[in-house]
Amino acid sequence: MATSDLADEVAALDLLQATLVAAEEAHAVQVYLAAQADAAALVQSTIVADWSEVCGDDSEAASCYNALDQLETLYNTASSNFDDIQASMNCTSFDGTDCDGFYRTARDEAAMFAGMSAEAYGNAEMMVGEAEGEILMFSLMWAGSVAACKGLGYDKAQAAKKALMDLEAANEAAAAEVLTDYTLKSAFSDTGETNTLCAYPAKGSDGSQEPRPECKDGYCCGAAQKFLRDGTKLAIETCQKAEGVHTYQYFPPLPEGSPVEPTPETWRFQCISGAQKLAATAAAALAASYMMA
Repeated sequence: MATSDLADEVAALDLLQATLVAAEEAHAVQVYLAAQADAAALVQSTIVADWSEVCGDDSEAASCYNALDQLETLYNTASSNFDDIQASMNCTSFDGTDCDGFYRTARDEAAMFAGMSAEAYGNAEMMVGEAEGEILMFSLMWAGSVAACKGLGYDKAQAAKKALMDLEAANEAAAAEVLTDYTLKSAFSDTGETNTLCAYPAKGSDGSQEPRPECKDGYCCGAAQKFLRDGTKLAIETCQKAEGVHTYQYFPPLPEGSPVEPTPETWRFQCISGAQKLAATAAAALAASYMMA
C-alpha cells in the first residue's frame, strides 16, 4: 500500500512538471510574437522618420528638412506657377491648345513637374498610410498575444492548482490509512507476553519505587538498545521470549501527516534477568577464587 501511494505521488509530480513545461513553452511563443511585433513597429516608424527628416549633412542640423512638407510645398508652388504662366499667356485652358512657342514649352514643363510632385506626394502619403496601418495591426497582434498569454497562464495555473489540491487530498487519505495501520503495528501489548512494556514505573512523590510489571512464564523482561553517533543511548524495556530472542524490532515515531511508513529498525535485545544472573554467577566465582587464594 505505501509503495503504490508513493508511485501515485511520483505520477502526480510528473503531471505537474509536464504542466509547468507546457506553460513555459507557451510563454516563450508569446515573447517571440511580441518581439516580432516590436520589430515591425520599429521598421515602420523608421520609414516615417526617414521621410520626415532628411539631412544633406548629418553633422549640420540646419541641413535637415521634412521631405513630406517640401513635396507638398513644391506641388502647391508648381500649381501656382502654372496658373501664373497661363494667365500671362492669356491661355483659356490648361491643355495648351491656344498657347505657342516658349510659353507653351514652359507650361508643359511646369505641368510635368507638377505631375511628378503630385505623384511623389501621393506615394509618400500612401507609404505613411501603409506604415500606420501596419503599426496598428501589429499593435493589435501584440495586445492579442498578451491577452492570450495571460489567459493561457491562468488556465495552466488553475489546472496546476487543482492537481495540487487533488494530490494533497490523496496524501491526506493515504496518511490516515498509514496512521491506522502503523498504530496497530507499533502498539505495545499488555498481556505480559511479547512487546509488553516492563520498565520500572516512575517513582512516587515520596521516592518510593514500585516493582517492574511481571512478564509471563517463558518470557523475560529485557532491554533493546541503540547507541547514536553522539553517544546517546536509546533503550526500550519489554517482555520477550526468554530463549532465542536477541533482536527487537523498533518502530520509529510516524511523522504527522506522513503518507509513508518509516522503516522499522532492528536493535540488539538482551534479557535483564539473564544478565543479572550472569553477573551474580561471575561475582560468586570471583569470591570463591579469592577465598582459595
